[in-house]
Amino acid sequence: MTSFDATLRFRDVAAFDRDFGPGSQACDTRGSTLCSIWNPTCKGRRNIKEERPLHSAGLSLQLITDREGFDALEQEWNDLYARAEAFSNPFLSFAWCWHWCNHFLGKGTGTELHILTGRRFGRLVMVWPMVCQRAGGMSSLTWLGAPVSQYGDVLAEKSEPRQSLLEQGWNYLRREVPVDFIFLWKVRGDSTIAPLLKRIGMRITQADCAPYADLSSAPTFSDYAKRFSSSRNKKRRRSLRQLESRGAVDHTFLYEGSEARSLCLQILAMKRRWLFDKGIVSSALSDPRTRAFFADVAEGLDHPAGCRVVALTCGDDVVAGEVSFASGDSVSSHIVVYNDAYDRQSPGLLLTQDQLRICKEYGYQRYDFMGPCERHKLDWADGVVELNDYALASTLRGRLWVNGYLAWGRPRLKRLINSIPVGLRRRIARLHAATAR
Repeated sequence: MTSFDATLRFRDVAAFDRDFGPGSQACDTRGSTLCSIWNPTCKGRRNIKEERPLHSAGLSLQLITDREGFDALEQEWNDLYARAEAFSNPFLSFAWCWHWCNHFLGKGTGTELHILTGRRFGRLVMVWPMVCQRAGGMSSLTWLGAPVSQYGDVLAEKSEPRQSLLEQGWNYLRREVPVDFIFLWKVRGDSTIAPLLKRIGMRITQADCAPYADLSSAPTFSDYAKRFSSSRNKKRRRSLRQLESRGAVDHTFLYEGSEARSLCLQILAMKRRWLFDKGIVSSALSDPRTRAFFADVAEGLDHPAGCRVVALTCGDDVVAGEVSFASGDSVSSHIVVYNDAYDRQSPGLLLTQDQLRICKEYGYQRYDFMGPCERHKLDWADGVVELNDYALASTLRGRLWVNGYLAWGRPRLKRLINSIPVGLRRRIARLHAATAR
C-alpha cells in the first residue's frame, strides 16, 4: 500500500501525522512518514512491543495489560457491548469482568491482563477479554473469567466486517504474545469468534452443548406450557400439594441488596454440600474467591451485573435455589441446587417451571440452561447450541499439554473419576476438603 492510499484512510492529515508521522508511537524509526506496519522494510518493525499500537487501514490494535487501563475502558466497553448486541453472553459485560478483576487478579496469581482493543478512527470496535497465565513452567493465553464465566467470546462492532476484524486481532495476538499455547474454553457455536476458530482449524479439545428454552416461541406462558406433557403437569400439581403439606411455600426473587447476598451465599453452601454428597470435588466452589465474587455480584452495590437470586422455600427451608444472570432478552442459569431432604417433592421440577414462567412474564425471550449438557436440562430444552473448548500449541511444551492432557488425558480422567463408586468418591472429596484448609 502506498503512503497516499494509507493517508486517504484517515479523515485528515493531522490524524495521519499523529498516528504515523515522525515520533509517533506507531513508529520506532524517527523521521519516517509511515509506521513499520505499513512499511515492511522499516527497521523499527521488529522493535514494536506489546504496549505499542498497531495501525492497519484506520484500525488501531493495542494490548491493555494493567488494571488502570482496563478501568479506563468502562464507558466505551459498555457502549460496544450494547452495539455488539452480545446480550446472550453476560460474561462479556464490563461489570462482570470488573468484579472478576477484583477477586481473581493480583500479585501471586500468575495471571496478567492481556485485553486486546481495536479502534477505528478512535472509536472502540473490538475487545478481546484475555489473560496470560503462567503456571508449572508454561504460559498460556486464555479468556478472562475462569472459573466463574461460562462462555468466552470477543466483542465486535456489528457494523464492522467482523471476520476481517477478528483475523487482524488474532494475528496480532499470535505475533505479539509469545505463549506455549492458547486455550479458548466454552465457545458457543453462535458466538462471534466461532467461525474464525473453525476456519483456521483450531483443535477442539472438548465438545459439549448448551440447552436452552425458546420462550419467544409462544405469545404467553400458558401457550408455551402446552408443550409440557400431561404426566409432567400432574406430577407438578402433586409435588406442590405435598410440599404445601410440609409448610408455607414461597418463591423468593431478589435482584440486589444484602438479602440477595445472604441468600446467594446460602445457595453456594448448599451446592458445595450437594456436590460433596455425590462425591464430587469442585475446585471453583472450594475457592473462597469464588464465593466472594458471587456474593458481590449478587449484592450489586457497585457495577451491577444482572444477578438474580431465586429460591423456592418451604417454611424456613430452602427447597431449591438458583443464581442466574439477566442480560438483554436472555437469562442464563448459572448455579442451581436442590435440597435432598425434599427430593420426593421434585424441587427441580417446581423451580424450573416457575423460573420459565417468571422469565416469560418479565419479557425474556430465552432461558439458557448452559453447559454441560445433561438429561434433566434436555427435558426442558427447545434446542441446543454447541459448546466447544479450542486449543492451539505454539511450542513443544504446549503441544505436549494440548495433545497429551487437554485433548486426550482430561476426558479420560473425568470418565475414570465418574466410574469410581460414590462412597469412595465421597472419601476422596473429604480428604480434598481437609487438605485444602
